[in-house]
Amino acid sequence: MNRESSMPPPATAPATDAPPPRRRRRWLALLAVSLIVLTGGGAALLGSESGLRLACLLVERLAAGQLVIAAPSGTLASSFSLPSLHWRSATLDVQVQELQVDWRPLELLRGRLAVGRIAADRLRVSQLANDDPVVLPESLDLPLAVAIERLEIAVIEVGDHAHPDGAAATIAESLAAELASDGAQHRLLDLHARVGGLAVSGDASLAAAKPFALVARAAIEGEAGGRALAFDLAAEGRLEEFAVHGGARPLAAAPADGFVGEVDARILPFAPQVLGEAVARLSGVDPAANLEF
Repeated sequence: MNRESSMPPPATAPATDAPPPRRRRRWLALLAVSLIVLTGGGAALLGSESGLRLACLLVERLAAGQLVIAAPSGTLASSFSLPSLHWRSATLDVQVQELQVDWRPLELLRGRLAVGRIAADRLRVSQLANDDPVVLPESLDLPLAVAIERLEIAVIEVGDHAHPDGAAATIAESLAAELASDGAQHRLLDLHARVGGLAVSGDASLAAAKPFALVARAAIEGEAGGRALAFDLAAEGRLEEFAVHGGARPLAAAPADGFVGEVDARILPFAPQVLGEAVARLSGVDPAANLEF
């Protein structure tokens, strides 16, 4: 009599984790370079200009030719300056002129990037135009906590990717702000800037995990229709969809000035139509007035 024996199914090899994405590998490599300089290199590298130059050279090589750092000076121990920093890829070109960094590098050993001040004379960003839709990210987590006590940029420009050193449009001047993040919650604090002749101030917070809770406020002062006006804006919701409410008032109201303005809007940054809906209510406005800023 034939007896069938039940054989156990062949063992399957355990699943292996997928290799980390390139961006995370670069983050880890940059962190490793920092730790080598801080621990293995000792005080000689950390406190010397030659150590700074070596670190910049290693970072350039890790960037595989996409990053150029010109004439670094100072030390990694506290303060350094870069007359020019240029990142260029197939789709993005970023140039920074006269970058100054004051930081506390030993905080990296505690998983924290602590910067007293970052200042630059000029930041120019040029991005290759394309029709690809903007996609909501899966996560905005940072690999370490960040505290930038003072960020200062004198001029921010948008240029042409094909001609990155050509003409550019100025979008903001005299920007100053504070940035803070524990890795899970990102905050923009005490923002001040000049945008197209307007004085802008505000703050914002954004969660790093979905649904990316967003809360922001802004105050804008400028001139419109011959009036000096102040605009107060507040936004709340999710990064994918949030509501904006704003009010306008004259900065120096005359006795007969009955101007009042309000706006409510729904913003969808990742949708083909960014402005979902908007309602504006104005009173005390001359219809013939030119309201351009």
